[in-house]
Amino acid sequence: MRCIGSRDGTSAFGHRTLQGRCDNHLTIRRDEVEACVLKALQKKLLNLMLDDEIAVDEAKAEMNALDARRKELQAQLDTADAPPPLLHPEMGELYRQKMTTPAHALEAAETRAEARRRSEGRSTPSH
Repeated sequence: MRCIGSRDGTSAFGHRTLQGRCDNHLTIRRDEVEACVLKALQKKLLNLMLDDEIAVDEAKAEMNALDARRKELQAQLDTADAPPPLLHPEMGELYRQKMTTPAHALEAAETRAEARRRSEGRSTPSH
């Protein structure tokens, strides 16, 4: 529906023309239209502000819950026993000995043949 406005009000376009194609004789005052539009804009703005406020409140509540969980986990870490070692404390020394002993055996002429057999997977004594 098209409207035509005057200084004081608005009515259907067809009603005011000479053609008379519209039976709608209703008019509305301009100040009433402006008041309705302003009221609708205010209501929409208020709803947007409330939605934003609710979203902020929900975000704050979620952050508080996450912070409480972080503090709880930190307290558990602070009171927890140290985890058991994954390797025996002397494992490094044992490995070093097992690696250096064959290396020394390969360097010495009298033990070189036996050391080679052992490194190749043969552990038979030499004759």
